[in-house]
Amino acid sequence: MGAGPNDPAIDPDWNEPGLTAAEKLYSWNTFDVLAFTTGNPDKPAHAISPVARAHCHMRYVPGRDVDSFPRYLREHLDAHGFEDVTIVTPDHCFTATRLDPSDPWVAWGCTDLGEKSLHPS
Repeated sequence: MGAGPNDPAIDPDWNEPGLTAAEKLYSWNTFDVLAFTTGNPDKPAHAISPVARAHCHMRYVPGRDVDSFPRYLREHLDAHGFEDVTIVTPDHCFTATRLDPSDPWVAWGCTDLGEKSLHPS
């Protein structure tokens, strides 16, 4: 991770302090804002808009109670004074999966990438 010439650098201040880069990427739940708008970007006004919209993404690891995420987010927003924020969730959500490194699919994927295994001897 981060060793290839075209791999993006991981911001050391992103995510929970004290985690390794791999833990930040693969082993932790994160709530990311992917995009947002406020007001009308096509006709900006010299005023604070009463409306904003954000598209967010929840990344999570296996074993998490995915169905409770909206409730957790609501509790967090309310505790910080954002009771007026509306949360809209998708109709469905998938549980996270993790493949055992010894699974044949892992070896197949590594071979496809020119690797022999995840643990070279």
